[in-house]
Amino acid sequence: FSLPTAEGVSICQGGSGNLSAAVLGSSLTIQGTWASTPVAARPDTGTNSATCDFTYSGGPYSRNYVATPFRVSVTGSYTFTMTQNNSYDGMGYIVSGNFVPGSCASGTFIRRDDDDGPDDEPRIITNLTAGVTYTLISTTYATSSGVYLGSFEWNIIPPPGGQLLPVVEWYVASTGGTSIGQGTSFNPVGIAGSGLTNTTTAGITTFYAGNSLNQGCGRTAAS
Repeated sequence: FSLPTAEGVSICQGGSGNLSAAVLGSSLTIQGTWASTPVAARPDTGTNSATCDFTYSGGPYSRNYVATPFRVSVTGSYTFTMTQNNSYDGMGYIVSGNFVPGSCASGTFIRRDDDDGPDDEPRIITNLTAGVTYTLISTTYATSSGVYLGSFEWNIIPPPGGQLLPVVEWYVASTGGTSIGQGTSFNPVGIAGSGLTNTTTAGITTFYAGNSLNQGCGRTAAS
């Protein structure tokens, strides 16, 4: 994967304008590393279920997770299988829209799985539509709240000609932190976490564009 290309924007005081970025590449794998945050309730156990459910006996249990936005190049059935790892018991679910991990109150829940893949790892099989931005939430199963620090990988089987496409993610820092927005065109004014409440005060603010399918490859600055 290449770094995104990004362009800043100059505007007059009180005016408006959008940062812009583009990223090339496609993939049939998703890789990530769990950090200690963010944390949210994990899903209930279940086999390739389309039911959004974070309520279960004895819970909820909060686990750390990684959110990976993506698109698909071809509409059809995609299979996401997490690589077997005896160090953890993986879980995963796919959502779209403004979905808040750990809650069914917003966005669109697509599908979840716990143990349908090799040994105790998840396998999610679902139809996806080209042009829609989805998010894969990767987390771990446990009957207690806590975190697992380590890396994971998903392998994807697409319909004929299908690939996963990256999404541009925007950040306020060159490394670390949480994305504050997505898209090739982005206006950070008034966005939570952007630190830019209006354009009436003169100054230069720098934001960073990242590649959602390779979050470790670096970010490109735009001011």
